[in-house]
This record gives sequence, C-alpha cells and structure tokens, in this order.
Amino acid sequence: MTPSPIRLQRIDGVPVLRLARPERRNAIDRDTVRAVREAISELKAAGAPVAVLAAEPPTFCAGSDYAEIGGDLASNPVIGLTDALLDSPVFWVAAVEGAAIGGGVAMLTACPIVVAAESATFSLPERHLGLFPSGVLPYLEAVVGARAAFSASILAEPFSAAMAADLGLVTETVPEGAVQTRAVELAAALAQTPAVTADGRRAWQANFATDHFRQRRQTLFDLLPSSLPGVGASPHPRKEPA
Repeated sequence: MTPSPIRLQRIDGVPVLRLARPERRNAIDRDTVRAVREAISELKAAGAPVAVLAAEPPTFCAGSDYAEIGGDLASNPVIGLTDALLDSPVFWVAAVEGAAIGGGVAMLTACPIVVAAESATFSLPERHLGLFPSGVLPYLEAVVGARAAFSASILAEPFSAAMAADLGLVTETVPEGAVQTRAVELAAALAQTPAVTADGRRAWQANFATDHFRQRRQTLFDLLPSSLPGVGASPHPRKEPA
C-alpha cells in the first residue's frame, strides 16, 4: 500500500496538515494535491476555522515534483495546491522548518500567518534550471510587492527567514525546534474567535480575488514554456492552472 503523501492530525486540539514525502523533499505531485483537497473537505465538514500547514523534515517543500509530472509545466501541481489552500474555508498558519523552494514559496502565500525557524531558507531557483518562475511570481507579488518578488525570481538567490520576515512573506521567526509549538499556539488562539478569524481569512483571500491578480497570473502563465528545459516536451497543451 502506497503511504499517504500527507498526514492530518490534531495537536492540542488544533488540526495539523503535514506534507509527508520527506524522501522527495516534500515535492508536490498530483496525489498530494488530491490528498490535500480531501483533507480540506474533512476540515470543512468538521467546522475547523483554522489549521496548521507543516511538513516532515528536513525540507519544508521543494516545489513541484517534476520527475512525477515529466516536466509538464501546464499542469503544475504546486499551483493547484496553492489555489486549493486559498479557496478553502480554513485560515492557514504555516510552520516552516528547513527550505521552502520554488512552488514551496508560493504555498506560503496562501497562509495569512507564517511562522518560520530562524534557520529556514527560501528560494526561487528556477533560473538555474533554465526557467523563469512565472507561475509563482503573481502569488508572491500579491504578498511582498512587485519589486521584491521580481528580485527573488530573477536573482534566484536563497534568502534567510529574517529577510523573508522583512519582505512580509514570514510573520514571525522563532528558534529551531519551536516552530510547531508556536504555530499551534497561534492557531489555537485564532480558533477562539472563529467569526473574526473567518473575516480575516476572507480579507487575505481577497488579495488573490481581484481582476488584476487574475489577469496578471494569466499573463505570466503564458510566459511559461510547455515543458521544463531538458526534461522533454509536454504532451498537454498549455492551459490555465487548475
């Protein structure tokens, strides 16, 4: 039996959705997206107003699993997962330990609160693969602004949790080993005021619901090649990300 790519558990009464593919550095494949959507449905049915998004160490998320999708950029699963988080009725508190890479950074934009270890790192290394991260850029722009998002995208240099906090991608940094505890603590506090927390979630989601964002996302998505350079041609036509 194939192990689940995620784990959904409760810690001190708070739901924690954990990416569980450490052998793949928690890279996102289609099965992970399906599992996350199912978990979101479960959280919705349970009436959970808030949950923690975490990952099995040592890497938070290495972006899309290009080995699984065969370099097919038209069906980028990490963008599908980011949209699933953004469309959900759950307020997400991210708990980042290790590296958030490529689409792993995009996922964090769906989380209104991001707690990161002081040792965590963030990067958009796609340029080194012969690719501009057009799929991630509009999500990052919506959170940190156009210039900061573009610089991270074109320079492809890793940046620290402290810098991520300065940019506004990260809410709070804590010592290594304290990330989950702090994320659960914040989520538990938010769960005490579910109506206000739901209003806050909708306010955050509104950043990604504008005509400008949708048009910008489509414009940038159109810049993507159909396949990852060196991996092979995509068998699918280019289409709007799911």
